[in-house]
Amino acid sequence: MDFYRNTGQDQRKEEQEGSNKQQPNTSRESPSKTEYIEANKQVKRSIRADKKNNVEELATTAEKAAREGNMKQLHETTKKLAGKYSKPERSVKDKEGKPVTEIQQQRNRWVEYFEELLNRPAPMNPPDIEAAHTDLPIDVNPPTKEEIRMAVRQIKNGKAAGPDNIPAEALKPQHTQRKTKVLKFKAENNNPITLDGKTLENVESFTYLGSIIDEQEGSDADVKARIGKARTAFLQLKNIWNSKQLSTNIEVRIFNTNVKAVLLYGAETWRTTTTTIKKVQVLINSWLRKILNIHWPDTISNSLLWERTNQLLAEEEIRKRRWKWIGHTLRKSSNCITRQALTWNPERKRKRGRPENTLRRIIETDMKTTNYNWTELERIAQDRVGWRMLVSGLCSFTRSNRHVGRIGISHETLRRRALNYVYEARYTLKNLRNIFTQLKRVNQKELDTETVSSIQASLVRYRQNMEETISHFQIILNKLGELDEFSQIRKNGLNKLSQILQSKIQKQQNPSDCKKAKYVTFDFTNLCGLGCCMHQLMYCLQLALENDRVLVLKNHHPGDVFREWLHQNMLPLSNKCSYLDSDNRSDNIECPLLRKAFTNPKWLPHVLPIDMNEELLRLHEAPFVWFAGQLAAYILRPKPQLAQLINVTLKSFKTSGDPVVGVHIRRTDKVGVCSYTSSEYSMMHLIIQNLNSEC
Repeated sequence: MDFYRNTGQDQRKEEQEGSNKQQPNTSRESPSKTEYIEANKQVKRSIRADKKNNVEELATTAEKAAREGNMKQLHETTKKLAGKYSKPERSVKDKEGKPVTEIQQQRNRWVEYFEELLNRPAPMNPPDIEAAHTDLPIDVNPPTKEEIRMAVRQIKNGKAAGPDNIPAEALKPQHTQRKTKVLKFKAENNNPITLDGKTLENVESFTYLGSIIDEQEGSDADVKARIGKARTAFLQLKNIWNSKQLSTNIEVRIFNTNVKAVLLYGAETWRTTTTTIKKVQVLINSWLRKILNIHWPDTISNSLLWERTNQLLAEEEIRKRRWKWIGHTLRKSSNCITRQALTWNPERKRKRGRPENTLRRIIETDMKTTNYNWTELERIAQDRVGWRMLVSGLCSFTRSNRHVGRIGISHETLRRRALNYVYEARYTLKNLRNIFTQLKRVNQKELDTETVSSIQASLVRYRQNMEETISHFQIILNKLGELDEFSQIRKNGLNKLSQILQSKIQKQQNPSDCKKAKYVTFDFTNLCGLGCCMHQLMYCLQLALENDRVLVLKNHHPGDVFREWLHQNMLPLSNKCSYLDSDNRSDNIECPLLRKAFTNPKWLPHVLPIDMNEELLRLHEAPFVWFAGQLAAYILRPKPQLAQLINVTLKSFKTSGDPVVGVHIRRTDKVGVCSYTSSEYSMMHLIIQNLNSEC
């Protein structure tokens, strides 16, 4: 007991002494500790600054490599940015074993090393080696199978053939028992296959050149595998997507070369279905949103996402790759197995039901678009330039016939801005023409005759040059809007919007129950002329369309010429409802007169339909004019007799072949209000239109 008691006391003393020793002397160590903390902060700041500079240098290198098309350097830089770079780089050392850091000193050290290595003296005492005897006893008997097998096994591939001109690849098998598998598909013979006496393994699927071959005859397993590999590649580059030093452009370049290339590897031979395309496209869209740092609840349309990142649709990308591969295959010799497999059409009994969507049927569907058969495609494929034009034309055609075949709003904005500059320049020329007219009225006595003549000649020459330049500039810009079938895309888009809008107005003006409908009424008494009445009716129809109401007219005055003409020649605004259905209702909205000032502008209807605003801004340079034209088109729907008269008149214009110009000559009170406009001004636009059609 005494021993344990003493031991405990000694242990407590040692712990107390140890605690006393561990207590720091704050009076002595506080200055040094402060200096250490400050130095540590400086080192960390320096490390962060060096790391930032290194990332910026790598980003600059990656952008330069992507711009110049140097894929090798781009991949190496991408690995360094992602932190996956494992290329061994040994330091250069001098003769004393110290590392050399300067690049020029490293080069000088390499030069010095090779000079010493290549110019070293010969050994003083070379070894004396006796020559071997050439008359060796050689067995001239025929070789055994084991000797032949051993000799063939020792032959190296890729080497020049011997005197017999038989390469090593013809004798040596390119496969081994470990790597060789057997896939049987509808085979009647189930006997095992052997290689070098060993039975090969039977499998249900195997991978060949990155593509999975199985009994299902489809590409679903291939697509699933490529999606998994692409996801892995995307996650490995997480540091790049989160980097703040890299621009969005370079991140998209890296995505295309390191992720999208992995995803679409071998896609030219896929049997693409709607499900496959949707899977690939949704995956690409999600990755692009992560790169652009767009998260919920922030939303962005897919079309705008593709425009910002300059991406093709997955379907179009696969089609482009497929037709490039088809051209490469058709340029091979006719006995090539890939060439035969491409054009081979096996005859077999088709199963009941809808035919399967095979790769050949997909290719034949695209061939119908080009109006070419296999013989014509083989002829075109021999010319690489012609084949590229065929592929680009096919992709642009499919792009224009798809709903997502959109025109970039930036392209359209620049084109319209340039046209506005042309109009401004033309107005400037008009002012110069006025100045020229004033100069002709200047008194000749006040100025020197020679000076005035020189000024007039210069102005004439300047006006002619500017008019010619502006005409050509306008023609070029109009042609710019027709590139890649943009003009047809714009026309198709506007026609579709017109059908939607007219159908919406027609449905709204003809409700199922007129008694339950809500109305906008307008008093047709005490109005102005034809144009003024049309402006008023268009505004009232716009107000009714904005508030989901039916427009009806009331108080028709017997002496109102426009109302009589509208009633006799145009279809009614509503085939079901009339003013009697809306009479004496408290929830009616009275359409105000445009001539009266609006005290509260917030009650005015929108200039454009809200659901068509974005599309109209993209497709039309004056969308509010187009919308007003659609309202007028509904109001001025001709009755059958007037429509027949209009069609006959238009046909007579077409048969003559001469240009037809409609000029609105304004009389009555407009003679004293508006300035005079000559007919030459109207003919000028006709001349420009003819020049545009001839180019």
